[in-house]
Amino acid sequence: MLKKTSRFLWRSSCHLLVAVWLLLFLGWVILVSLAYSTSGSRWLLEKIAQQQKLIKYQVVSGNLINGITLKNFRFTGKTFYLDAQELTLDILWTGLLNKELFVEKLHGNGVQLVLNGQPNPHRTQLKHLKIPLRIVLSDGLLLNAQINKRGVITPI
Repeated sequence: MLKKTSRFLWRSSCHLLVAVWLLLFLGWVILVSLAYSTSGSRWLLEKIAQQQKLIKYQVVSGNLINGITLKNFRFTGKTFYLDAQELTLDILWTGLLNKELFVEKLHGNGVQLVLNGQPNPHRTQLKHLKIPLRIVLSDGLLLNAQINKRGVITPI
């Protein structure tokens, strides 16, 4: 009797483990298929934008695997905001297991850093973003970039 019970428990736990692995694999397949399609990538990025308040953007074209183009990008901090008319990102996802997001290429057009806080005679201290990933940039190009410090515009 004890042998049948232990065999039943062993089979049940194996079946449960296989079912969990199949569900995880199915979720991964769905996520990858969404990332490969343009409409799926747009849907995923819109859901991400809805969940947070600091970053706003609109998806123009591309997908999350082969490169994505965003327009009207805005990151808002307490005393500054970063605008870009257009951003093109090529991202490698292989580093996600190491908690790294590797941006292979970043091309920005119409990038503007606007400092709108109170005048400060000291050096500006920008706080680090609290995100669960480390972002690594390999190659970047900014066109028509400038810093706007309370009305004083400095081209970069």
